[in-house]
Amino acid sequence: MAETLYRCAERGHSMPPADLQAVFRVLGVRIEPILEPDATRAAELIAGSRKGSAETDGQSLSLGDGLCLAVAERVGLPVTGGDRLWESLELSVAYLPFR
Repeated sequence: MAETLYRCAERGHSMPPADLQAVFRVLGVRIEPILEPDATRAAELIAGSRKGSAETDGQSLSLGDGLCLAVAERVGLPVTGGDRLWESLELSVAYLPFR
């Protein structure tokens, strides 16, 4: 949610972050907490992305991306994003690129 809120502001959205987050809640967006197993899985995903960085032009997952993917796997929901690196990862959920 943090990235969504600051990206909206970067792109010129004028609503304060707290108000925008309230709108997302009304629309049914749920913020899932990060649990201890998510930290372990995120570390695995990040380390794996760094090992394969030669194939992905030196890119690797950020901490936020790793946690997002780990939570998605835990709750069993597909993830969407614009990062091509995510397409190269072995995830237990579907990745739906939006670009």
